[in-house]
Amino acid sequence: MSLSANFRVALRKGASLGALWPSLENILRRRSVSRDIIDAIEFIQPAARQNPDRLPDKTREVALAILEGKKNPFKKERLLRNLGSGVFGDVVKVSVGSEYLALKKIEMPSEERFVRECQLLLECDHPHIIKIAHVGKEHRFYMELAAGGSLLDLKNPSRRFLQSSFLEIAQGLAYLHKKGIFHRDIKPSNILLSLRGSIKIADFGWAIHRRDFPREKVLPQGLKCFHYPPEYRLSKAQQEEYFAVDVWSLGYVIATFFLKKKKAFFLSSTRALRSFEGFFPGDLEKRFSSKAVKNYDRKGFFRRILYRCFEKEPGKRPRMDQIVEDMQKVFNRL
Repeated sequence: MSLSANFRVALRKGASLGALWPSLENILRRRSVSRDIIDAIEFIQPAARQNPDRLPDKTREVALAILEGKKNPFKKERLLRNLGSGVFGDVVKVSVGSEYLALKKIEMPSEERFVRECQLLLECDHPHIIKIAHVGKEHRFYMELAAGGSLLDLKNPSRRFLQSSFLEIAQGLAYLHKKGIFHRDIKPSNILLSLRGSIKIADFGWAIHRRDFPREKVLPQGLKCFHYPPEYRLSKAQQEEYFAVDVWSLGYVIATFFLKKKKAFFLSSTRALRSFEGFFPGDLEKRFSSKAVKNYDRKGFFRRILYRCFEKEPGKRPRMDQIVEDMQKVFNRL
């Protein structure tokens, strides 16, 4: 079977392109095949260079269409509206053919950061982790559109919905930790929702894999953001305890709900920061002992989770899979 035929079969069956990729790149240099094959290889090139074993489904779908002589819908994408801006770039809603996606454009040039975020997303396959749809050129990549907004957009969610959401966040983080990935930037604005209300953990700009520990140069430490634990704000975070950073941040997400007291919606980062001013674990009982909180959390389950997540010593915080197990046991009885 010819190389071009193997290429088609691998795309169609969702197989790895790892063994084929060096030969496919040689084709680009020689340009000794048809235009359709060259266009398809060029289309998958940015993603394949990151991880030829895990091409996104959308990338495969469009590459196959190009091989069949159809037009590439990404060439006529339409920018619709800005979904959010961060330290490293913007996220924009785009229309690609008949589908809506979220396009992330890295504005602060950092090849290493762009490559790392793409690689980590390409490695993930979990219902509560945002899925990467395609990797483009010029520090751009596309993700599934979480059309339900973020936790910040919630208005008076039910107790049952919150229980389900907190469990799904913990399940997504437990999956990441099992793969050796640590998010390190969990906060309400980075927790997205599908139209059906399913959690989608997004924004892997600060995320890191264990394999990258030796060459890590930049740490999100010393920042005045209270979704970071004390060891980060004091610049004493240890790499072997990065799991505990996400545990603290999960507690932060739950706590921002309770600090609103009577109304159930999540505080913005700025307002949450003011509410947490001077906050340390020893202050928990006082902050979460109001009548409104007790009425909402009658059995004290959320508060018990908070107390464990907000242990000042990182090593004393529970592992994320332990939190998932505890949540499942309790929620099944509620």
